[in-house]
Amino acid sequence: MRRWALLGAAALGLATSASAAGVPEALQSWFAEATRGLPARGEIVEVRRMPQAPGPFKWALPRLAGWPERISLLARDASGARWYVPVVVRWRARAVVAARALPAQTVLTAADLALRDADVTGKRAWVDDPAMLVGARVLRPLAPGEVVDLAAVQSALWVRRGEPVQLIARIGGVEVRTQAKALQSAARAQAVWVRNLKSGRRVQGRVVAPRVVEVVWENGR
Repeated sequence: MRRWALLGAAALGLATSASAAGVPEALQSWFAEATRGLPARGEIVEVRRMPQAPGPFKWALPRLAGWPERISLLARDASGARWYVPVVVRWRARAVVAARALPAQTVLTAADLALRDADVTGKRAWVDDPAMLVGARVLRPLAPGEVVDLAAVQSALWVRRGEPVQLIARIGGVEVRTQAKALQSAARAQAVWVRNLKSGRRVQGRVVAPRVVEVVWENGR
């Protein structure tokens, strides 16, 4: 969704470039409002080039893919002229980070992880719940305080194909538990097919705990 705001020439300062300390306050305020509600908070740290025009300007965000360091804002004046304005951005969010140096192949425990306000610039996927990463294996070394990007870990399998699992179904407020056999391997919160050992039916469920699956859908034998 594009968000627009009017910024006058005087408010923007209309220099051809700006340093990190010289980002116009009005532009910074617009950017904060335009990105409000996103999982990460954005701040412009550098404006590489401003339009050489008197303004005022309307501004719009580009379509964001991940949390990139460099983006181009779209500026438009009353005549309809357009400029792409390159800026450098920092994104911050509550994210799980490495509590210590973690070598590759480390199997994560709660003691290895911490939840902090962190720089997530350039990260495509992070989590804000350390429990989601416990049992996962680190694929590359992580420095202390580094955000644990999901691309840097291999999720722990809570259900393994061929193993017995506990199957939970909730019907009219009543919880029913029975035994099943996993037909697939799956990690936390993933969908998985299992076979109900009592009825023989194939059931699709969601992994809610190690070797525990909650029923989502049942499709017959």
